[in-house]
Amino acid sequence: MLHNPFENTGNLPPSTSLFAHKNKSLLASNEEMAMFGKDYNKENLFGVDLNPEALLFFKALIKQEGEDVTAMLAEKNADSVNYKGELLQFDCSDSDISHLPELPMVLKSLNCRHTVITNLPKLPNTLEKLTCSWARIKTLPELPESLKELECDDLRLTGLPRLPSGLQVLNCTNSELTFLPELPTELWDLVCSKNPLTILPDLPEKLVSLECAETKLAILPNLPEGLTDLFCYNNRSLQFIPNLPNSLIRIDCHNTSIVELPKLPDSLISLKCENTLLEVLPKLPAGLKILDCTGTAIKALPELPVGIEEIDCVDTFITELPELPEGITELNCSFTEITSIPKLPESLAYLTCSNTPLSENAGAMTALKLKYPRVKIIAR
Repeated sequence: MLHNPFENTGNLPPSTSLFAHKNKSLLASNEEMAMFGKDYNKENLFGVDLNPEALLFFKALIKQEGEDVTAMLAEKNADSVNYKGELLQFDCSDSDISHLPELPMVLKSLNCRHTVITNLPKLPNTLEKLTCSWARIKTLPELPESLKELECDDLRLTGLPRLPSGLQVLNCTNSELTFLPELPTELWDLVCSKNPLTILPDLPEKLVSLECAETKLAILPNLPEGLTDLFCYNNRSLQFIPNLPNSLIRIDCHNTSIVELPKLPDSLISLKCENTLLEVLPKLPAGLKILDCTGTAIKALPELPVGIEEIDCVDTFITELPELPEGITELNCSFTEITSIPKLPESLAYLTCSNTPLSENAGAMTALKLKYPRVKIIAR
């Protein structure tokens, strides 16, 4: 078991302990650094002597947060010190820490998620990842150009600073943002859901995933050619979706006011468009596996692709189903007007057809269950 450097071993007189200097200057003396390195670091928690910058950081933590909190954080970050004694990552998430001292200038990652921190200090020019979600921060400081990942969700921010040109990941969910700054060209993952956004800036060409659910967006900007995931659900103001890129794999636009879908790309495997104003579905791509059009005004399903696995067409105006391809495993057509079911493929495991004319026909249901005993049929 690794030795806790903050544990009182009884081997040191109080006058030589780092903790005995709580009220002194935050500038550690050579004697303090040597004592800390010799008696608390070597061959124990950190495995090396902390360099002066890291030592001063922990000393400041002791002064601000006390020995117990600092001891816990030191042990939590025991593997974050490199062979030079430099603190490269600091994780104080899910702790009672309320303030951060000046950060080591070589720090690459800072995680202060789920804390009561209200302000962040100046961020070092080496920082690559910042996670400050669920803290009490109201504004973010200037972001260093080195930053690649920013997780600042659930902060109730009203604005974001200029985003570094190399930023690749941005999550600013559940804040009070009405607009976003210019997006960096390197950004590939953007999550900005649960904000009162009315417009999005131009999307960078390298963007792969866009999640802008539960906003006030009425339209979406042109979508990048490399986009694979689009999640724009729970946007009742959204009435239009632009042309979909040929790379798109998943789209979820449920609970929106769209009245039609653009041409679906061949790459698409999942389409969720339930509770929209759709009356007609476009041609379904050959590789589609999941289709959910529940709660729409659709009267008929188009020809089903051979690879389809799951279909939900609950609460629609469908009166009959097309031929079901081999490979489908689940079909839910409850609350529709169907009176019969086509031949069920061997792959089908679940059929739900409650509250339909078919389910109310006792003879037809008995015959169906006898013909397909392997299928779990739910018809309440």
